[in-house]
Amino acid sequence: MKLEDFDFELPLEAIAQEPASERDRSRLLVHDIEADVTAHMDVRGLTELLGRGDLLVINDTAVI
Repeated sequence: MKLEDFDFELPLEAIAQEPASERDRSRLLVHDIEADVTAHMDVRGLTELLGRGDLLVINDTAVI
């Protein structure tokens, strides 16, 4: 895989420039593999999605 594989136009307004003022209102895109359904949520709903033994991986890298 090469970095060039990810080249595409992304409008500046589509990239968060600063954190949400209410941090728990940060957006979250969720995909249910079994139901093949994608939903837009916010971080407040994260506790509804995670269960005992789940692993949460956080990516805090900047957009290239």
